[in-house]
Amino acid sequence: MKGPGTFARKVAAFSLPFRTSTGAVAQLARTVLSLAEAGGQEAFEIRDRAAKCLALTVASVVHAMLLRTRERAATYAGALPPAPVDLSIALRGGLFEDDFFRATVGYQIGELMVEMKRDFLPLKGWKIMRPQHDAAFGAATPCRASSRLA
Repeated sequence: MKGPGTFARKVAAFSLPFRTSTGAVAQLARTVLSLAEAGGQEAFEIRDRAAKCLALTVASVVHAMLLRTRERAATYAGALPPAPVDLSIALRGGLFEDDFFRATVGYQIGELMVEMKRDFLPLKGWKIMRPQHDAAFGAATPCRASSRLA
């Protein structure tokens, strides 16, 4: 599995039909992660870019929430700055079963959170935690979570 071209053969064998199922994409992701762990340079680069993209996705949601919190505080509280917010971030899904990938995404998120705190957004602190609820619960509660930040 370590030979030069193994990664290319795996990707070529994985023909994406017009409508790709999430199961097919998940299988490709598992293949990329296992090839990266085995030392495949191309797979390592894809894994690294995927971790950065996921961290940027989380950071963009947090950034939007914090900007909204700051704007609401300016509107309703006058000149008073908003109270800093503590955030808990849960990473859920099959990709996060890979320890290295989960740690890389967590590290990237931390770096982006430090930047947001430096930009004087109302961020007190953050932690990356294990999910305490299933995905359906998380999908049903984003409005409640954002309303607590205001």
